[in-house]
Amino acid sequence: IAGFLLVFGAVSLFTYKETLQGEWSYDLVFQYYKKTISLTNFTRVFSIYIYGFFRAFHIAILLLMIFIIRYRKTEKRLVLLLLVGFLLHLPAAIPENRYGAYQMTLYPLIAMCSGFVLHQILIKKKVYFTLFIALYIATNTFVVLQERAYHKNLSELYKSLQNDLSIQDSSYVFMYKATKPFNEKYAPRLKGISVYSNYLENLADNLQNYELPDYKSLLNSGAPVYLIESGVSMPDDLIKSLFSKYTDKQGAKSKGTGIKKIKEICASASFDQMLEFDSIVVYKVRCNS
Repeated sequence: IAGFLLVFGAVSLFTYKETLQGEWSYDLVFQYYKKTISLTNFTRVFSIYIYGFFRAFHIAILLLMIFIIRYRKTEKRLVLLLLVGFLLHLPAAIPENRYGAYQMTLYPLIAMCSGFVLHQILIKKKVYFTLFIALYIATNTFVVLQERAYHKNLSELYKSLQNDLSIQDSSYVFMYKATKPFNEKYAPRLKGISVYSNYLENLADNLQNYELPDYKSLLNSGAPVYLIESGVSMPDDLIKSLFSKYTDKQGAKSKGTGIKKIKEICASASFDQMLEFDSIVVYKVRCNS
């Protein structure tokens, strides 16, 4: 009882202070989400949401569909929980396109539903069960090996940029992601800059205490500028490229986003290819304005 009262009192005091004057005051949070929703294109949200679950579960999606269609009457409570879980995770796709993390709390439900279907298959047709498990293991092994190969190529590329003495210190490297490990671990003498589409810029500008890169100033600073175009490399990138067709001009980072962004700022920009690892290409950017 004492512990409960202590925690309840501390949380209540924090909530009271933040409600009145803190960064998490109700009005500030309300305004933040109001602006975010007004900027959000829900076609993009839906594609991110669907792509996220395909990426995280791929073959298990088939089991979930079988479960919902075939056992919706006999397992009503589990089906209802699953649908509620999907709805609760939908808002997580609005402010941020992190595909794996926000589904983690749904893993137990998906495991239960998939396990239920697999158990029924095992009882009726052991051959189908064996084939499905073999396909699942083969698919996951392929995806993991491909992703490891991609990340290995990416880290080797970063190291080669760090060790390339023809690239000046403090040169700017425009890239789609992973600027922190690039700046702190692989290439500390260079400056990795995240590339945002105009749509994502509008969303990021709504975040508290967050400053977007001034791409124009960086291009005109006189410092050398490079661009890493990762393209379509991992298996799930193929799925992402399909969804990107429905999210044109809505923030999807697909092959050519970096080049397009630089062209918007400097129409006369030229791109000289320097290095290529698999589908990852490095360009030296020249802005002739």
